[in-house]
Amino acid sequence: MDIEEGEFISILGPSGSGKTTLLRMIAGFEQPTSGQIFLDGKDIAGVPAYERAVNTVFQQYALFPNLTIAENVAFGLTLKKVPEAKKRKQVSEMLHLVQLSGFENRMPSQLSGGQKQRVAIARALINEPKVLILDEPLSALDRKLRKSMQLELRKIQKNLGLTFIFVTHDQEEAMTISDRIAVMNGGMIDQVDYPYKIYEKPATEFVSDFIGESNVWNGLVKRIEDEFVSVAVEAGEFIIPRPENIRVGDLVSFAVRPEYIEISQDSGIPGIISDQIFVGGSTQLMITIANGYVQKTMTGHVEDYKTGETVLVNFKPEKVVTLKNEGNDIYNAISHPEFSFLGVIYLVDKSRLKKPIDWFKYILILPLIVWLGLFVVFPLLDVAVMSFMKSGTYGGVEVGFSLNNYFSLLSPLYLKIIFFSFLLALVVTVISILIAYLFAMFVSKNLMRVFLF
Repeated sequence: MDIEEGEFISILGPSGSGKTTLLRMIAGFEQPTSGQIFLDGKDIAGVPAYERAVNTVFQQYALFPNLTIAENVAFGLTLKKVPEAKKRKQVSEMLHLVQLSGFENRMPSQLSGGQKQRVAIARALINEPKVLILDEPLSALDRKLRKSMQLELRKIQKNLGLTFIFVTHDQEEAMTISDRIAVMNGGMIDQVDYPYKIYEKPATEFVSDFIGESNVWNGLVKRIEDEFVSVAVEAGEFIIPRPENIRVGDLVSFAVRPEYIEISQDSGIPGIISDQIFVGGSTQLMITIANGYVQKTMTGHVEDYKTGETVLVNFKPEKVVTLKNEGNDIYNAISHPEFSFLGVIYLVDKSRLKKPIDWFKYILILPLIVWLGLFVVFPLLDVAVMSFMKSGTYGGVEVGFSLNNYFSLLSPLYLKIIFFSFLLALVVTVISILIAYLFAMFVSKNLMRVFLF
């Protein structure tokens, strides 16, 4: 994932998706086990947190209760031993930026939740970071204050031109303040795009379901035309845009947002209106169909439809978004006439195949490869070739093929030598493995993270 300078990007995902872990790696509180993190072209994966031009605003504010607001904001400058006059000037500018001028001598206990949040932001910004990370900073605020602080954050970011990485599980919040959104699921980034594209063109079934509401179907392709295909679902058939590389009999997943669902009396899949939910500016119709239910969003209060009424559900094909579904990909690959297990392995593990090659790791093992070639592989090949040559009259070997050397291995002397050779090799191997295991464990815990990333 690439984050542009001066961009406001949100990392969005459910609890446990890896948002905070990613944030902590960028900030330097966690060390990645593989991969790289670049800031201004420099790999900072092994750089300590205090040496990175990255500051973090935490969810719990972490203000010092025994310090005034001015002292809290100036804390970073105090550690850097910035001259007092310059420090006062910068504190005044920061408090003005977050609209807290005149609050310098108050204590944190005298501030509201929104004011404390702004103090935390000012404290992070005063150190002039290149990147500001905000870890769900508004989650503890009430809804109205959150809305206000979202606009404040957006305004501050635009005024300063800094890069903001905002971590949240609130879809509406991410859509409101972000230039782009990265949606995480199970430690992977499913999609990175502009908010309207995330909503209108979700890349996966998870994104479609997680961002807003969505009606998702899985069906079997029955017919293919020039631009459209007919897909059979449990409740009937729908016409959707033709996906790439689709064949009759393939499985396909697609989604339609509730506002694009149409209720018709002429064509569509039959359903029964099971509930109407009024949510202020709109009404959600819950329509029960053969394999579940469909959501239909209508503006304002609806009186045209009654609960229990039978309707036909349809939608325009251009409002359909086809979704990536790994299960469908595997089924379609297996059912293909040119099926191969290699193709399935590629589909299942394609994310690994797309990863760039880490050439530095191969360079590190190059001396080992050269040593093995010179002192193990080459001597063994030499012995193998020599074993098929005749013994010379005056010692050494003569050019020519012979099996006499192998027949002599059956003599008692050679059998004894072979037995003790294998025994010695076994003892040396066991000792080497024990020593190597302990050394490898020590290196992996203490040295590898320093020079491998």
